Order: sequence, then structure tokens, then C-alpha cells
Amino acid sequence: MSMNKWKLALAAASAIILPLTFAASAEARGTSGSVTTTDSGIAGGTGFFWYDGNGAQPANKSVIGARDNQADGKGVWVRVSWARSPYAAIVMDTNGASNGVVTKVVTIPDGTPVTLEVCLRDSDASPTLRYCNSRDFVA
Repeated sequence: MSMNKWKLALAAASAIILPLTFAASAEARGTSGSVTTTDSGIAGGTGFFWYDGNGAQPANKSVIGARDNQADGKGVWVRVSWARSPYAAIVMDTNGASNGVVTKVVTIPDGTPVTLEVCLRDSDASPTLRYCNSRDFVA
């Protein structure tokens, strides 16, 4: 094989391997973000997922949060779930609108895909979940 053919083969291999390498390392870094309930107008609740990208938490720790956005008598229910034990963690904000974010530190192995769900919850007496929405992240 001539030198030009070797260079062409090397360039082609690099074009395939390098994007795969960067995609894998991006997933390992984790993702953070939020998801809102599906009710009309201003969303009644927001769920948050923060992976520990800045090292503020010990290894394998992430934070979930719930924020009630409306004074509508409903609380906000947030669950993060993943494929390994203990499978899920829940946090709720039932102290009324605009009183900050209720958070919980959760042990999830770094690089684990998770699903964050957020719903409005009627009340403790009638814990029906409504206007649910979900989004995927990486711990």
C-alpha cells in the first residue's frame, strides 16, 4: 500500500473512532438539568437533577430537587430512578409556592443513566399524581 493510501486509511479510521471516544467520555461526565410538569400556563412544578461534576459531593453522589411554582394547593413530587439498586429516590416540595427548592443527596454510581420524573401531587390524603413529565440524564 502506498503512503497516500495509508494516510487515507488512517484518516478514515480516525473519523470513526474519535467521535465514539468523545461520545463515551461525554456520557461519563454526566448531565444536569430540569423537567417541568405538563399543566397549562406556568408549570406547577419543576424537578432538578444535578450530577456531581464539580466534586462538591463525594464520588457517586448526585442531587435531586423539587420546586413548587404555584400556590395551587398541590405539592411537587420528584423521583429519580435507575437500573441498579436501590432503583429510585423521591423528594417532595409541599410547603407552598416560591419557598425554594427541596433537595436530597442520592448515591448513584457515576456514569449511570437515570430518569427524572416530576408530577403534581394532590395532597397527602389523596396522593394522586397529575401532569407528569420525565427526562433522562446521566449521573
